[in-house]
Amino acid sequence: MEAVVRHRGVLELNYSSMPKAQESPPSGLCAGCRHLRLIKSDRGTTFYFCQRSATDPEFPKYPRLPVLECPGYEQITSPERYPASARK
Repeated sequence: MEAVVRHRGVLELNYSSMPKAQESPPSGLCAGCRHLRLIKSDRGTTFYFCQRSATDPEFPKYPRLPVLECPGYEQITSPERYPASARK
C-alpha cells in the first residue's frame, strides 16, 4: 500500500496495490452437503442455511465458513442436486 501526501497535510491512500478480497468465502463441506439451502438476500448476499438446525439445536442455522468438520454432513451423491452456486 502506498501513501500519497496531498496539499494541507491530507493523506490519500492508494489501494490499487493492495490484494483484492475474495468475492465470497469458501464454504468447505457445506457446498457438497445435502442439508445446505442457499438463501439470497435482497442486497445480493448469499447465506448458507443448515437445514439440520430445524430439527437439531446443535447445528447453527448459519454456520461460520468454511466448515471443515461436521457430524451432520451428508454428501450429495448426484451432481444435479448441487446448488448452482456451489458447482465449479
